Amino acid sequence: MFSKIITVTLNPSIDVTLWIDKIDFDEPVKCKKEKYYPGGKGLNVSRVLTALSVKNTALGITGKDNKQKLSRLLDDENVIYDFIENDGTIRENLSIVLPNNKMVKINREGFFVTPKILDSLKEKIKAQIEDITSTLIIFAGSLPQNVTKEHYKSLVLEFKQEGAIIVLDNDIFSVEDLKEISPFLIKPNSIEIAHIFGKSKVTTQQVREYAKILAEFTDHVLVSMGSNGLLYCSKKELMTASVPCVQVKSTIGAGDTTLAGFIAALHENKSIKWALRFAASCGTASVGLEGTDVITKEQVDSIINQVRLI
Repeated sequence: MFSKIITVTLNPSIDVTLWIDKIDFDEPVKCKKEKYYPGGKGLNVSRVLTALSVKNTALGITGKDNKQKLSRLLDDENVIYDFIENDGTIRENLSIVLPNNKMVKINREGFFVTPKILDSLKEKIKAQIEDITSTLIIFAGSLPQNVTKEHYKSLVLEFKQEGAIIVLDNDIFSVEDLKEISPFLIKPNSIEIAHIFGKSKVTTQQVREYAKILAEFTDHVLVSMGSNGLLYCSKKELMTASVPCVQVKSTIGAGDTTLAGFIAALHENKSIKWALRFAASCGTASVGLEGTDVITKEQVDSIINQVRLI
């Protein structure tokens, strides 16, 4: 379906997950296991697409000081990437897995990015495109220091106005911004859709109503709702994919995995109903993995028959 799939990550990370046996405020706590992952929403989407054998290119900004570490992690997963080099260090986010599998996640701010770097990234994206009207560009994740919402919107709008198929996976933009951008697909979770509408939290019914509003100017709206499943909304239909109960080891990256699954299904010209079930299965498989380990097609296949559309 798409001639090219590009993910754009302005604020990548190296995600460090630590496992500990206990919490002690008086003595140093020993780490029993640790693992490093490539991080940032766009990179996570690229990692999952790659694991699902969907060709894509991850573009973004990297820090000079520790770029080799991120590159090695991406190389290990066969991800195709190309970054603009920036002064500073890629942020290293920290996830601490506590006893009984509870988790504390600490996201750092990221490096300082100048307008010149952002312009260079724009040119790198353009260099990847052959037929812009069939190119899917996924803008995902948080913004680094000095990049404002206005800068980001200008970047997204330039490619939208040239005919690219735009996907958004963050809660940076307001409803008014999203109406102006009019993306092909937006994928917030329940917390993010609340932020988009200026609320601190929302009920399941409010999620449905807000999704209907977004669908007035967005082709496809996906909302991750955890154990409540995955909501899909367009101008023509509203559906929820119910998911089976599984042991949850980590929810980090599950939404990115869900988005990648939906895109992979659309790329293979599957129906919306199939894409919704596949995406929900991908997200469910993801939460059963440690850290931000990447799903396999076999894990998804073992779940999909348990997903129901309601």
